[in-house]
Amino acid sequence: MPDHAGPLPVPTPETRRYWEAARRHVLELPRCRACGHRFFYPRAACPRCLSADLEWVQASGRGTLHTFTVVLKTTTAAGVVWSFTVNDLANPAATATITNFEVVNAA
Repeated sequence: MPDHAGPLPVPTPETRRYWEAARRHVLELPRCRACGHRFFYPRAACPRCLSADLEWVQASGRGTLHTFTVVLKTTTAAGVVWSFTVNDLANPAATATITNFEVVNAA
């Protein structure tokens, strides 16, 4: 897959590990060492128990896609077509933006 030519996110201390893994085409998620909860989006404390004792674990990438939308009109200079999804990745519910896909008219 070619490198992304558009604007890139600016990593924060909480998201740096996520973006470094994404650059390697690996999905890593934070997991709370206190209660075991895996979650997304990355943040400084567990949303379940508020512990700051976190570690990063690699996700399998398997899950259930609940819904998605394809955005055909864009305001970006690159004119990128993208999709927004809501899914479950084994444990944490997550949202994702998917680019570089083919739009097929099913009608």
